[in-house]
Amino acid sequence: MRPSSREPGAVNAKEARLANSVDILEEAVAIAKQLGFEVRTEWLAEMPAGPCRIGAKYVLFVDLSTSASEQLSQVLQALCLPEFEEAVAALFRDGQLSPDLLESLSTA
Repeated sequence: MRPSSREPGAVNAKEARLANSVDILEEAVAIAKQLGFEVRTEWLAEMPAGPCRIGAKYVLFVDLSTSASEQLSQVLQALCLPEFEEAVAALFRDGQLSPDLLESLSTA
């Protein structure tokens, strides 16, 4: 192994993107819970992840076997459902969504 040429504490671009994805994921999960989703994080392997409705309850399955960016995509699916459009818009108007989450929602 060759020694690292980076200064201690320096973060490369890939690490920064991952950290940002994790931060956005945590925020998105919190918003999903605020909107009434039961969020279940599980190792789904072959099973599909994302939002579903069981009776009157909304459940969001987040697959722990996928990357943080894939998990974020699964949560964004839920936040982009038509029945939550007004609630997400209200959170936006109230300034409760970070610019990074807004950008992620706009490209989902």
